[in-house]
Amino acid sequence: MLLSLLGLALAADPVEPQPAAVRVEGPVTRVELLGAEGEFTVPIEALPAGRYLILATWAQGPPFVAGRVSLAAGEQLTLRCDEAFAVCLPERREPTAEGWQGREACADGLARIQVQGDGRRMALVGEGQEGGSVLNADKSVELAAGTYRIWTEWEETPELSGIVELRGGEEVTVRCSEAFQLCRAVETRCR
Repeated sequence: MLLSLLGLALAADPVEPQPAAVRVEGPVTRVELLGAEGEFTVPIEALPAGRYLILATWAQGPPFVAGRVSLAAGEQLTLRCDEAFAVCLPERREPTAEGWQGREACADGLARIQVQGDGRRMALVGEGQEGGSVLNADKSVELAAGTYRIWTEWEETPELSGIVELRGGEEVTVRCSEAFQLCRAVETRCR
């Protein structure tokens, strides 16, 4: 109190930002993150927050730009890399006393998928399914939990444009880009 009356302020100890942690899943040989803070090889437990370009190498091939990711201080995530689509997608996870756990568990029930972006018609085909589920006019559909391939008609011929994993009770937003001819999940939440 006396110091403040004299116009002197006590300097608070600066708080060090917590580093982010990144792990990788999938059949990838090497993953590197390139950003303003430098170049880092994944997995890494102490990464500065920021925006990064994801470079992935599969088998004996050259490094390939497989995506971008923004990391907040203290954030922990896993990059799920898929060689067929040459992409690494971030899946945010929270550490627990038992170790790394997947996304938040939602109540059982059907999952709902909402698709945004380009594509004239789309269908989701699950493992062992024939035909699949065609999205309605508002580009949404309710499905049982499972892994689904996304088929999109960009022009006249449907093409495989993505894969999405649905868990019971989830609402998943998938964004599609005709320029990249790719669809990917961008948001997952409980219904």
